[in-house]
Amino acid sequence: MIKKQNKGFGFIEIILVTIIILFVFYQFINLYFKKSPVNARDQKILTEETLDTSSYKKTLDSVKAKVNEVNSMVETQDKEMENYR
Repeated sequence: MIKKQNKGFGFIEIILVTIIILFVFYQFINLYFKKSPVNARDQKILTEETLDTSSYKKTLDSVKAKVNEVNSMVETQDKEMENYR
């Protein structure tokens, strides 16, 4: 008997790999845009500091903006201190 040798991947294998990749991508997207798990006390403190904690992405964006704001304030203060010298 002559055995037929398959070369490459079968259709079912490709479908399974695609499903697994899509599932992992779906989980990542849900985690990224999901509401951040911040407790009420921390939520209040962060809101007072004008940081948006409604999702991970918004939290990252607002923290970056706040850091840039603080950096510009420090640079301004450094320039003022140099003027006094």
